[in-house]
Amino acid sequence: MLHKMNLRKIPFKQIENGVKNIELRLNDEKRKNLKIGDEIIFILENSEKKLTKKVKELIVKDKFSEIFLEKFRQKEAGFLENDDVDEQMEKYYSKQNIKKFGVVGIVLE
Repeated sequence: MLHKMNLRKIPFKQIENGVKNIELRLNDEKRKNLKIGDEIIFILENSEKKLTKKVKELIVKDKFSEIFLEKFRQKEAGFLENDDVDEQMEKYYSKQNIKKFGVVGIVLE
């Protein structure tokens, strides 16, 4: 299945350059449809530039920081190791929605 997601400039460039291989999102109805092997077309905000990546793994958790408790590191999602990922992601998603839907780390090939 093919999915579309918008991205801001910095995360788009990080994925494009291979620096970022985990995209963090709210696990809302749209993301619950994601399956391993699906493709995501990332669209650069305010641009027609696109890149396509395949879903390698889905990590569903209650909060963003839990994604990095086992085998993954924060830098794989474009963060520094000492960044507070939960606080950073609250710039995009409210605490209420995070609690309601949970979160997903989308590991990209």
